Amino acid sequence: MDHNRTFLVELEKLIKAEGIPVSLDASDRHITCFAHIVNLTVQRVLSAISKSKPIATDVQDEDEAKAKAKAKAKAKVGDDDYVPDNDGDGDGVGDDDDGDDGDDDGGDDDDEDEDGLKPQPAKQTFKEAAARDPLGLARKLVRVLRSRRVAFRQSLVLGKERGYFDLEPLDLLRDVAMRWDSTYQMISRLLYLQLASTVPCT
Repeated sequence: MDHNRTFLVELEKLIKAEGIPVSLDASDRHITCFAHIVNLTVQRVLSAISKSKPIATDVQDEDEAKAKAKAKAKAKVGDDDYVPDNDGDGDGVGDDDDGDDGDDDGGDDDDEDEDGLKPQPAKQTFKEAAARDPLGLARKLVRVLRSRRVAFRQSLVLGKERGYFDLEPLDLLRDVAMRWDSTYQMISRLLYLQLASTVPCT
């Protein structure tokens, strides 16, 4: 039972207990949170078009950062040289939670890139673009660049100094299941930093 409904049920009880001459039907007067409905609807649509999932909470992002720092210290490498590869597949990405098995279409793997996807053509139809799971790719890109955030920030600063682009040195954002609009915020920030995200973090 949500807070609005609980409030109305208790209010109905108080009105009756106090003998106030007001007719209040908690079920009839209850208005579901519209923003919550929109969020649930959007999350259902996103889960249908992408195999990947947002992180559960902000704490997960912090835990991953701590795990990275511990692994980095153990490996005795610098922050700019370390990329977590928790799933051991050698791609330097970490846990591949986007569910991409790299062979969805059953076709020849010879022309596939390192993500198990066909090279992106110059022009794509919406169906072709959607088949590449753009949201999953965005989450993977954000996760990788956030694992090298020091180098990425340096790329932003140097790129601006050298006139390659005029972008503010902002961090990429991850979408969080419990945070409304976080997927939109993640995509918006990634689009803003799109040019810089294609520059090697050196």
